[in-house]
Amino acid sequence: FGTAATNAASAILLSDTSRGNSTVNPLLTSISRVNDHGLDPRLATNSPALSTTIVSPNDGFYSQVGYKGAFDKQTLWIETWTALNGLGFLPCSTVITPTAHVAPNPVTLTIMPNGANVNITCTSQAGYTYTLESTPDINPASWNPATGVTPSNSQAGTGGTLTFTVSASGANYFRVSAQ
Repeated sequence: FGTAATNAASAILLSDTSRGNSTVNPLLTSISRVNDHGLDPRLATNSPALSTTIVSPNDGFYSQVGYKGAFDKQTLWIETWTALNGLGFLPCSTVITPTAHVAPNPVTLTIMPNGANVNITCTSQAGYTYTLESTPDINPASWNPATGVTPSNSQAGTGGTLTFTVSASGANYFRVSAQ
């Protein structure tokens, strides 16, 4: 972030090619400094960091990989367990399969950003009504029907896929219940 290194110490650390360092854009998938699900530090397909001639020490601590840095172009290993994920900085592409459910078969949820909204898609079974519920707390005492849901908060299952669309503003947690 900024112009070229200007002092001798940083020039040695960053620009000395004998150290195997380079100062080029790594071409990350996306960078965002706000909680809009836009931070994706994985490498883009054309990233110069996808290959390296540097061999990491064989000391049991470092993993031998064929790319530079912490991320390749596929694995977002900081997803689901870091504050970045919990605070909404990372992309919402995790498929969640809950262990407890009302319907006879597990319901799979997919949550994807859609502009200023979020699409919450779930599988459904005929004979059940599915309701999108929300809460602002990560460990809630109770869940309430979500507000501002399109097309409706409750949808009858027909044995296919249901999609709830809700505003992405605010910090809410969602679940789908089946009755």
